[in-house]
Amino acid sequence: MLQQLYYGNLYPSENIHPSIDGYAEANQLATQAYEELESKLYPKMKALLEHFISENMHLCYLDETQAFIGGFKVASKLFAEIYLQG
Repeated sequence: MLQQLYYGNLYPSENIHPSIDGYAEANQLATQAYEELESKLYPKMKALLEHFISENMHLCYLDETQAFIGGFKVASKLFAEIYLQG
């Protein structure tokens, strides 16, 4: 696993399949709301909506990246403490 990490062959974000209760329903509701909104917009406003969504997705990516890094640090500290206390 360390060798895969070193060579850049691990992509943990590709293996994320949300299984939190309510995720599928929330996703479906968000999709329906988007489709309803989009159907009521003029083409110029649709382009603005798409730009907003793109920027928001980038922000979510940055948030998820930071959350992963923070979680990894906490887990590393926990394992180090467990290991050092024997």
